[in-house]
Amino acid sequence: MGTQTIRRRHIIRGAAFLIICAALFPAEIRVLMSDMKAPFSVKSESGLSAESGAHVFIASNNEFRIDAGRDGVSVSGYGIYRQVDISSAAVIRLNGISLNGTVRFIPHNGSVAAIAVLDLEEYVRGVLPYEMQQDWPLEALKAQALTARSYALHHMLLKKKDTPYDVDNTTKYQVYRGIVPGASNVNAAVAETEGEVIIYRGHIIPAYFHASCGGYTESTYRIFGVDIPYLRGCPCYYCGTNARHWSFAVTKDEFAAKLAQAAVRVGAIHRVAVIERNRSGRVDAFLAAGDAGSKKINGGELRKLMGAGRMQSLAFDVKLDETHVRFSGTGNGHGVGMCQWGAYGMALAGLSYKDVVFLYYKTAEIHDYRILRTLEPDIWKINETYLNSFTSH
Repeated sequence: MGTQTIRRRHIIRGAAFLIICAALFPAEIRVLMSDMKAPFSVKSESGLSAESGAHVFIASNNEFRIDAGRDGVSVSGYGIYRQVDISSAAVIRLNGISLNGTVRFIPHNGSVAAIAVLDLEEYVRGVLPYEMQQDWPLEALKAQALTARSYALHHMLLKKKDTPYDVDNTTKYQVYRGIVPGASNVNAAVAETEGEVIIYRGHIIPAYFHASCGGYTESTYRIFGVDIPYLRGCPCYYCGTNARHWSFAVTKDEFAAKLAQAAVRVGAIHRVAVIERNRSGRVDAFLAAGDAGSKKINGGELRKLMGAGRMQSLAFDVKLDETHVRFSGTGNGHGVGMCQWGAYGMALAGLSYKDVVFLYYKTAEIHDYRILRTLEPDIWKINETYLNSFTSH
């Protein structure tokens, strides 16, 4: 048997195996468009149809109007249904946003919710331009494609079948805003990494990422209260001058009032200090002293009180003057997982997307999920309330 024949058979077998895997796990993700509210306008340039059980109807003017009805989803001019799926052979415009796939409408929280049901690769293509700048180097975008795909697939596997969606389209999960025209680098990054995910011991990981670590990524133990081997933090030599620097000030009275919201009552402020830092340089403990006593405060708790929009990371210093408490810091986000500005610096230095992944996710591996014999999420319990005080940007 010739070499070419053997190679051809391997290719055919590999393709057949991918088809079988795709049949076993249809990679459609359900994305709750949680930043959109009823009423909805659904348009398309060609063949817009709606389906609800045995009911199928075609939009005569290529537009449907969707709103909340008394007992379900109201389709203007057609009736009220428990669930409506709208699809088209062309791009769908949902309240002005372009989507590929199907848009599902269901009763939700006393109104109607829109859920985009689309191919996982299409979803990743719609996430990248909003989670990383689309003109960044290709290798950085490819690394982001792996984190986005892994994070999404992890939640797809984690959700129960009877839940109506896998993720939403905000920073609670990942930002998704539909199709971005002309994003050639993004399209290339998704195509060149198609199917690739980050796994640990055969399990799909929730590949956390953040904007800027400021020089050292953070351990999940410090942030989420659980030790994860592939998320223990590491030096980051590549975000460098791109690390975000921020500062803000609050009056002494405002600061005391913020502390009092967490039952930390110290009276008129006369001293503040960072008293404990971890090896990444982030604040573990903070001291506030006033005329009514002094209190030690967890760094993460202080950040929640101040607001993540102002205190963008836990890598900060503090000073006190006659009227204000002044904070200045470096980095943006929780610091866990991939540093996006670090990925940018690595790509500029000529390193590959795999180099990026292996730096930030120690001991993890890269595999095509379509050829894994089992698909399971890597599950570990985290403090969700604490996590939600951070954003991924």
